[in-house]
Parts: sequence; structure tokens; C-alpha cells
Amino acid sequence: MSAPTAVAVFEEDGLQPVSAACRAAVRQAAAALGDAGHDVVDARPPGQAAVRSAFDVVLAAEAAAGLLPGIAGREDELSPPIRAIVDALRGYQPALGPYLEAFATLVRLEGEADAWLERHGAALCPVAPDVAPPSRGAFGPVDGEAVRPGG
Repeated sequence: MSAPTAVAVFEEDGLQPVSAACRAAVRQAAAALGDAGHDVVDARPPGQAAVRSAFDVVLAAEAAAGLLPGIAGREDELSPPIRAIVDALRGYQPALGPYLEAFATLVRLEGEADAWLERHGAALCPVAPDVAPPSRGAFGPVDGEAVRPGG
């Protein structure tokens, strides 16, 4: 049998609300991993909000420059969440300086995440605020709390 893996567990990332159902699933999986002999610890990766912020800058710039021209006249084919993103990007003018700064931030944060992963061989967490949304739908309120833009 291989050595036990250090598993970092967190139920929320501070970016979006997380449903009770998703939190319960994380706790159940963490208990199973602990029962299997893994070292289960409460720990979140560093800089999650900073990563999201920098990623949003990159995403907005690339979507405004590349996505908008490609979907012109076909907006009715988009899912509601993607349509909302497209609507929010209308009139956005990407700038090279913030775009490059965001990439530099992401490189620095990637180094911090790599160091964190050296200490925690695996991470167990929700990957979405709630159970899957309906096809072509979006996440609505999560246990009564509205989802936030991004993240």
C-alpha cells in the first residue's frame, strides 16, 4: 500500500456561496478518505480571490477581443449565463497593461499554489456552488443566497 496522501479539505472558497448538499458531500468524502488512512486537514489554497480577479481580467480582455466578433448575430444561440457575460462585455475596451499585469500576478500565484500542493497531495472541495444547473441554465440562489459574478 502506498503512503497516505495529505488531503486538504475546504467546503467553500470565499468566492461563491456553497449549498448544504455540496458541503455535506465534501464532509462525507473527507470522512471516507480519513477512514482509508489519509491525513485529512482543513486547508484552503492561497490567493483564491486574487487568482479569480486576475483571471477575470484576462478572460474579459480575451473574450472582448476574440469572442464578441465571432458570435455577432448569433447571441440567441447562447445559454443565459454566457449571454449575460456577452452583454456585460459590450463596450469593454481591453488594455494591454492590466492584461500583462494580470498574467504576472497569475505566474506569482501559481508558484504559491505549487508550494501549497507540495504540502497537500490532493484537495477536496466543491467544484460548483450547487448541484448541476438545468441544461442551458444558470445557478440561481444557493440556499437562499445569490451567486456572485465570476468565480
